Order: sequence, then C-alpha cells, then structure tokens
Amino acid sequence: MSEAADQSERSGVHVVELSVDALPDRVVVIRNLLESVLLIDDFGLDTVADVKLGIDEVCAQLVAIAPRGSRLRAVISTGAEYVRIEVCCEVRDGVRLDEAGFGWFVVGSVTDSADVTYANGESRVTLTALRN
Repeated sequence: MSEAADQSERSGVHVVELSVDALPDRVVVIRNLLESVLLIDDFGLDTVADVKLGIDEVCAQLVAIAPRGSRLRAVISTGAEYVRIEVCCEVRDGVRLDEAGFGWFVVGSVTDSADVTYANGESRVTLTALRN
C-alpha cells in the first residue's frame, strides 16, 4: 500500500484531485467527478445535489475570470462527516469573484461554508458541506 493510501486509511479522509482546462465545457467534468465521489462515499442525494449546484457556480465564475490557457484544479476531500472541495485557478490581474451577487448567495445557501482567498495570481475557493 502506498504511503498516501495508508495515511488516508488511518485518517478516514479520502482525497481525489483533478485538473482540467479552464473552459466552460470542462466544468461538467469536475461536477460529474464530485457527484461520483459523493455517491461512492454514501452522501445523501440532497447533499450531492446541493454541492453540485455550488461547484457549478464557483467553477463558472472562475472560468469567466481566468486568462486563456489556465487550468481549473479541484481537490475533493471526504471524511466521515463532511466533504470539502477546493477549486483554484489563475485569474486575470485585479479581477475577483462576484461574492455579492445572487450566484454567490446560492453557493452560501447550499454549503455550510464557502471561503475565497487570493494569492500569487490565483483564486482558491473552499466549499465545505456537512453530511446530512
């Protein structure tokens, strides 16, 4: 067993990572992977639907402000009581996600926490949802 797999087994946290081109038609790949991971880990259908809605909005906003040729990277971590999704992407200088709009209101409504950070030309969004 690999060291990472052994550590995952001991901690009870499972991690899946994916990187796709930052293009609108690639968002579905992240959404479908997220859905598969959550169903495999026995999350409720309501949680799955909510988190998919949230990740769609986050990815759509990131793609809209990403420079041409950027990558959208997602890390999905599941534990006994939660799922945490980190999505990051390079963003154009001085451009931020719209955290005041209706889309972000939806993100906040369908997750237990939603945080955005900016560093080194990238935006990182972390969504957390608790198991129902």
